[in-house]
Amino acid sequence: MDIMDNEIKVTYETLYDILVMEKRSNELHKLDEGFLKDVSSYLREKSQITHADLTSPFGAEEQKKAILQLDNARKLIREIYDLRNKKIILLARDLSRTSDHLVNKSAMLTHERSLFEEALSL
Repeated sequence: MDIMDNEIKVTYETLYDILVMEKRSNELHKLDEGFLKDVSSYLREKSQITHADLTSPFGAEEQKKAILQLDNARKLIREIYDLRNKKIILLARDLSRTSDHLVNKSAMLTHERSLFEEALSL
């Protein structure tokens, strides 16, 4: 995928769509390896808007909207994180109870693979 660094990669709508996909299935959905970096950039951008100068006529309204979006985005991210962690822990638990240790880890982010391996070893 050829996306310029300054292009928006994550939006509130993207986060909402990911949450819906995660809720609808017991399987982990594949996320881009740079997903967390993109989320961080999105949050930083929204945070900057919340601290922006209010001199323009639309500044106050834009700031209120950004504050609400930032708060809601944080809630979405927390829910996505919790759902994915729950799925990983349950997968590790189920795998520890069976003799079949073949699992597709391709949908896991790097830190999620570490969590999976640690949970499986316990």
